Amino acid sequence: MKWLYSNWLSSWRIDDGDCCKWHGVGCNNATGYVEKLDLRNPFYLVSPFMGGISPSLAQLKHLRYLDLSGNSFDSIPNQFIGSIKELSYSQFHISSKFDLTGNGIQVPIPKAIGQMTSLRTLNLGENDLIGPIPDVLANLTSLEFLDLSYNQLEGPIPMSFGGLCNLRSLHLVQSGMNGTIPKSLGQLSDLKWLDLSLNAWDGELTDDHFANLANLEGPLFPSWLRNLNQLNTLFLENVGISDKIPDWFATLYPSLEVLDLSNNQISGKVPLELKHGLKSSNITTLSLDGNLFSGTIPLNINETIPNLSFLSLSNNLLEGGIPSSICNLKQLVVLSLSSNNLSGELPQECLVDSKSLKHLDLSNNHLSGEVPISIWSAPQLSILSLSKNGFSGKIPSNLKTLGPLRLIDLGENHFSAICQCGWGKGSQT
Repeated sequence: MKWLYSNWLSSWRIDDGDCCKWHGVGCNNATGYVEKLDLRNPFYLVSPFMGGISPSLAQLKHLRYLDLSGNSFDSIPNQFIGSIKELSYSQFHISSKFDLTGNGIQVPIPKAIGQMTSLRTLNLGENDLIGPIPDVLANLTSLEFLDLSYNQLEGPIPMSFGGLCNLRSLHLVQSGMNGTIPKSLGQLSDLKWLDLSLNAWDGELTDDHFANLANLEGPLFPSWLRNLNQLNTLFLENVGISDKIPDWFATLYPSLEVLDLSNNQISGKVPLELKHGLKSSNITTLSLDGNLFSGTIPLNINETIPNLSFLSLSNNLLEGGIPSSICNLKQLVVLSLSSNNLSGELPQECLVDSKSLKHLDLSNNHLSGEVPISIWSAPQLSILSLSKNGFSGKIPSNLKTLGPLRLIDLGENHFSAICQCGWGKGSQT
């Protein structure tokens, strides 16, 4: 270990017998043992230390706090790591700490770090660490802060990370990692900060990934999602997101087939990206219900997401009319627009060519006018709810012959007559 500036350790004088007075050295007042070594570089623009970390540091048998961040070390001797396996700083009532941030170290993460079981803070970010994350890091069950960002690691997050029960902050930004994100991260109930962005993740994200992450702060769309450009299924239902859909979210659409963002507090317009330039979208299931979306339904939704079979925008703040484009979704099976502020009449040719629609729910809006005859005659329609609107006109007297309706709710409208024509078994009026 060499230092580039002589005044940095000017207090480290051999002729001064009390090393506890040296810069960056802390001793136990009772025993005189060195327990703290803080040689971090606060400036980062210049690096006072360079080369390898001297194995002689292993002689500090009572060391409990080590901060060498912001220097230019390029190696970590395994014998040094093994010798300080009891590194902690609990006697001083602050987080135990092992910090080698920003040193350009170009080695695999030493497995001996897994022996430092009292460690609470591990920061190896901004280096050139290589290889996979060793499973032995899961032994650090006292760990509260882990940062491995900006390295050249590889492989997935170990499944065993789900056992880091005290972890509050996990940062793996641009760490070179890839593969799937383990569901075991959903077990980290104390986690407040999570950043996995700028990596090559793939696979699916489901509710299990967020099962117990109720303490995450900053309930925004996680930025690491932007790198999952091969994602085909995304479930973020009821995970507490309070945000607008960010612009970068559009990069996910070409590969997505299923998108469920229901039951959050997502606001703003129904994504503008659905309005502009997404003609290749493969989304078949889109569920945005139970949020705070406002504005109108995109006018050319049939062009941007033509393969929709399931569309739910219910329980939002949408207004305006139902565009005729929504009636041209030829593969639509379920359409739910209930509990919004939609108004106006339904397009008269709505769903006239639909051979797939089975479930239609337009209830609890401000729709008016006569119901298009094409809806009554939809050949696959089995569930129809038009209640709590301002619809008027008459119900066709031959309704029972027009389709396989099994559940119908027309209440709280202005129909002038309702046919008492004898419904099939199980039907309701």
